[in-house]
Amino acid sequence: MPSLIPLNRRQVYPVLGSVNLGEQLKQLQPDIHVYGHSHVNQSIE
Repeated sequence: MPSLIPLNRRQVYPVLGSVNLGEQLKQLQPDIHVYGHSHVNQSIE
C-alpha cells in the first residue's frame, strides 16, 4: 500500500492482502486478479 496513507488509517492493511496471498498468486500465474476496494485511490498498470 502507498506510504502516503496516514498512520491512523493503516488499521485496514492486514485485510488488504498478505505476503502468502502474493506468493500463491505468483505460483498460479492467473490472467487477472480481482480484489475488493480499499478506498485508497491509486492506479497501477
